[in-house]
Amino acid sequence: ELEPQTWQWAAQAVNYCASLLITPAIYILARRLLSPRIAFGVTLLFHTLPGLARCLSDALSEGLYLMGVAWSLAFTVHALQTGQRFYFFASGFACGLAYWARPEAAVLAGAVWLTLLLGSLRRSLILSAGWMLSSLVCFTLALGLTIAPYCYAIGGLTVKASGQHFLRIYNQLVTSSEPAETRCCLAATIVASHKASPCAKGLPTLLDEIAQGFFYAPLVLVIPGLFLASRKSCRCLAWWPVLMYMLLHFLVLWRGVHVLGYMVERYTYPITLCGLICGGLAWRIIAISSLKSSVFRDQDVDLIASSRLTTLMHLSLAAFLAVCVAKLTLQPLHYGAAGHKQAGYWLKNHLKPRDNLFDPYGLAAFYSGWTLLWAQNYPEGIGTPTGDWWFVLNRQEKDTRVRERILAFSAIAESANEVFASGRDLASQAVVYHLPGPVHKFSPLRGRYFPRVR
Repeated sequence: ELEPQTWQWAAQAVNYCASLLITPAIYILARRLLSPRIAFGVTLLFHTLPGLARCLSDALSEGLYLMGVAWSLAFTVHALQTGQRFYFFASGFACGLAYWARPEAAVLAGAVWLTLLLGSLRRSLILSAGWMLSSLVCFTLALGLTIAPYCYAIGGLTVKASGQHFLRIYNQLVTSSEPAETRCCLAATIVASHKASPCAKGLPTLLDEIAQGFFYAPLVLVIPGLFLASRKSCRCLAWWPVLMYMLLHFLVLWRGVHVLGYMVERYTYPITLCGLICGGLAWRIIAISSLKSSVFRDQDVDLIASSRLTTLMHLSLAAFLAVCVAKLTLQPLHYGAAGHKQAGYWLKNHLKPRDNLFDPYGLAAFYSGWTLLWAQNYPEGIGTPTGDWWFVLNRQEKDTRVRERILAFSAIAESANEVFASGRDLASQAVVYHLPGPVHKFSPLRGRYFPRVR
């Protein structure tokens, strides 16, 4: 048990350290667009939102991904304000690093490309069209050089199953208005295939997850801030990448709800990051209006200027608070995966060599401590048909891709028995099914979902 736990802590440490590096990026980005004081507030609020605080100290990839996104946006805004092309090279490098963590970084690259392409068409801007296009080349070159080794190593654009699934075109999707509930046998998880629901049905789910990411209250400033930022972008090009990225990411998530059939809060955190900056704009305008109407209206109040010492204090305090919040909220695993961890420890004492394991999430297999041989293609090379089969699933499975693969076991579904259930509630409970060998009949199915225990 010690080795998987050590690996988990190592993954948490990487994610946590990356979250600390987000702090200066958010501060620089918000300071460039707003002011030092508002930037400090935005950075502080980002690290104290409950969902973000838990996610950035968990064994997830969000810390690495958001770090790349924040630095890429900060470099892009800085380049647009100063006219220095070098920062677009740095922006492309940061975007490439974010792509290493999650393929959704391609959305950020698209936002930067659109900003520069559309900016080159506007003659009213100070920066010339030639400067825009040369900056586009710098960004693309850095991005390509960064992601090329990764794509070469994996032999494609991404290894993430949802990313590969999202890129495919389907005529019909396996969807269900309610999550499939597995009761006494594997057959209960089998759902009928029918056409996907209209895209509009996924919009309330997406908006609810976005609101949860903001923890609801900051939306009072974020919503008017979006309107103010859109107006400000008419004369300030630096706001374009932020707003463009928010819009594109929202559309991709909306499409993701329709295609994948589920949505979780942590996927919306890039929108949370950009939305807090827009909310800071609303707060800044409110503060300026209050100062002009106060008894100090005759004094020269400059919200932009700030000493280096004040900036350093703000940055240090924000980083310190990030450390404190992360320590207070450090989680051993995100809530929905705790049941898979329990299932893995149970399987450790029940798996035998040459058994076969269906574990689409890989967490139970990891915590079982067994060495596994992954099958590249089914049915070739997946072990002997004499071995037992084990299935690890969620009690209420929401993932469309997993439900599609469950259909391959329809021939043996009635014979599989539930042998373990984790101690979680039904919404996040992991269950293990067992089918004694030999098993000879399966529907053809491709994918790395069938490890053989050795």
